[in-house]
Amino acid sequence: MKKIFTFLLFAAPLFLSVPRSYSQTTDTATRVQDNTDDEDAPPSVKKKHAAPASQKAVFGFECGYDWADLRFGPTWTQSVSGIRLGVLVDVPLCRWLSFRPGLAYMTTGADGIGYTGLYTSQSPFPESHVWKVSTIDMPLYLLLKTGHPGHGRFFAGGGVALGYNVGGSVTPSDVNSGAVRIGSSATDDIKALDISLGLTAGYSFWNGAFFSLRADWGQNDLQPRNEAANSDLEPIHSSDLVLQIGYVFGKKPKHKPHRTTANDDLGRDW
Repeated sequence: MKKIFTFLLFAAPLFLSVPRSYSQTTDTATRVQDNTDDEDAPPSVKKKHAAPASQKAVFGFECGYDWADLRFGPTWTQSVSGIRLGVLVDVPLCRWLSFRPGLAYMTTGADGIGYTGLYTSQSPFPESHVWKVSTIDMPLYLLLKTGHPGHGRFFAGGGVALGYNVGGSVTPSDVNSGAVRIGSSATDDIKALDISLGLTAGYSFWNGAFFSLRADWGQNDLQPRNEAANSDLEPIHSSDLVLQIGYVFGKKPKHKPHRTTANDDLGRDW
């Protein structure tokens, strides 16, 4: 009898601890599951237990100021400036790479263009002409990004920009009734299609706002006339520099992400 009593005395805590441990484990699992479904759950719980969110394309808009000029042969003209307004789509390819096409209206052209019956940068006259050309711009860029989505991130990239000149004006307006003639015929002043290579860099904030600086260099000759038939004709190439701000729509954190200490109950995911 004494031996049985001794056995029960030592075994009782073991038997009692089994359902307690099982209960704690069950409660913990239940809490984890609840926290996973809870929007206010700590990010560390969501990250470890919730299914990863699929990456989706997001839309946005941008506006900026551009400085554009033209090179006639080896000589650069002075730049003209104007407003740039557009929309964009950001398509994530992975966490650190995205494809960002866009469509925008911008002003291109040049200042200091000479006119001797033909437009040229080598004018013997003191009077120069200013071109302001309305251009539809379609950049097709790949962007490399630092950090994680939902945080402030630096980005940089490059690609091809397709420009289409739709019309323009010349000042003073004593030539061609004040119009820049767009087209590929022998009577036009500049071609419509402008193909450029460009680079960009900037910073996007956690709430979707961003700013960037972009530079493009035209690759195709915009001179519509036959240069071989007239030695006074010069090849024309474009360039522009754009400073812009914008905003990308999409699901954002409710509050600005912040870093926490190792002892913080919220974990270290932000």
